[in-house]
Amino acid sequence: VARLNPRLYLIWKTAGYCTPYHQDVHVPPHFTLYNQTSGASAFHFLPLLLGEYATLVGRRDGPSRLKELLQRLDGEGVGEVATLGPKQMLLILPGGAHGVYVPRPALQLPPPARPLPPFRLSVIRAAELFVAPVCDLYERLLLSAADWATPLGLSEREAEAEAATMARVAEAAAEEAAATATAGAGSEAAAEAEAVAEAAAEAAAEVAAEAAAEAAVEAGTVDEGGEDDLLISDDEELDAL
Repeated sequence: VARLNPRLYLIWKTAGYCTPYHQDVHVPPHFTLYNQTSGASAFHFLPLLLGEYATLVGRRDGPSRLKELLQRLDGEGVGEVATLGPKQMLLILPGGAHGVYVPRPALQLPPPARPLPPFRLSVIRAAELFVAPVCDLYERLLLSAADWATPLGLSEREAEAEAATMARVAEAAAEEAAATATAGAGSEAAAEAEAVAEAAAEAAAEVAAEAAAEAAVEAGTVDEGGEDDLLISDDEELDAL
């Protein structure tokens, strides 16, 4: 089920280091084992889309707005924090997003938090375990394609789900435009809302057209150029995994 990545990692950071919320995608889907050897690290786990949104808010609106968002999520019981000290280990799952912070020993939390011993470096040893069936599937798809760098096409089911999502976005945008017009908002705001609705509707139509095209192509047979390859993932094989 799992296969060890032969490349192991030694990660060192200084106090105050902080990452954005992210998902490790530099290699295929994997579990990560973190072993803290010195210092300390705090991991904050969030659902993937919320993590990406938190990163956007922090970069766009600044620390104070990000703090408000994280406090709201914490108040709703969304997310989880794990703090590592020397000789402790952490398992990170393939799904979700996480941010990492190296606390400053000078900034001690009040009880009941335990005091943080002083340290110069936070050092972690990391190993990655690939989800073997998924990794093997995509290696086979990519290595068998005429051009390994060509993005994999959406399956029929994925394309239909994407089209449905875009249709809901278009519907919501249209409702907002109608509400803006009904409320008697300024002409600029109404025009902007209408433009957003039109753009969403166009995007939904494009996705629906792509879904129809995907449905016309049998998974794993031929691409637009007519050459045999595996650019379209096999739903049945993915379901079996």
